[in-house]
Amino acid sequence: MKAWTVVDLGASYKMTDTITLNASINNLLDKDFSEVQLYGSGRNTEYAGDYFSTSRSTTGYVNPGRNYWLSVTLSF
Repeated sequence: MKAWTVVDLGASYKMTDTITLNASINNLLDKDFSEVQLYGSGRNTEYAGDYFSTSRSTTGYVNPGRNYWLSVTLSF
């Protein structure tokens, strides 16, 4: 299996003494880790891709595509 890296980018901006705006872009390069192929040998089957393999199609970890996060922090 290949090694993999996910690039995220985040920032905060203090608008006032009590209000901070936070933003993040996760999986900035929109890398797709989910492509797999089904391999079979006799009665055994396995899903395998460049980044993970599993004998069940419902297990394993697949990183989501690019997504955005925005929040406001209010301090008092």
